[in-house]
Amino acid sequence: MSIKLSAISLSCVLCVAIAQDATKVQEPEFIGTFTVLDASGVLQPLERQATQSQVKTKMMGYRGGTATRIITGTRSPVRFPAGQKLEFVVKLDTKGQDPSLFVHLAPLVVEKHQREFIIAKAGAFGRNARSTANDTLIATNVAKYGEQSYRIVPIDLLAPGEYAIGSTGGLAFCFGVDPR
Repeated sequence: MSIKLSAISLSCVLCVAIAQDATKVQEPEFIGTFTVLDASGVLQPLERQATQSQVKTKMMGYRGGTATRIITGTRSPVRFPAGQKLEFVVKLDTKGQDPSLFVHLAPLVVEKHQREFIIAKAGAFGRNARSTANDTLIATNVAKYGEQSYRIVPIDLLAPGEYAIGSTGGLAFCFGVDPR
């Protein structure tokens, strides 16, 4: 009888352990890597691009200028149809700070052979210089996902165009939204 009881106890412990593994979500392997969460709960990579800073001035700065982040190429190979709800996952080390401070989702402007995001503007002679990065950022909800990661969901569906998501630093994770 005690052998049957031991076998039943062991079966219960194994079932609990298997159930816990089954509910564990997939997380990105590395800190700072943004991925998209597909409908089946699998993380898919986004286009990973290094960004470059560029300052454009008008008449050597006398008429103002802009500071931008530049991404090579005009179109991301990672595409989604308009109307699809997108969810992104990133592993972050926030050190107890609000994770939404580290996540930036922005539309990109296609200009010549590149995509860009304006981060600051200055008027004539440097007057009225101000950061414009927050003016165009897309509002998102950020929530805990797994043990060390966060799920980022845009509040509104994204319009057709090119986009980049990232945190501070010189990396951008890019994708595009196609019209229906």
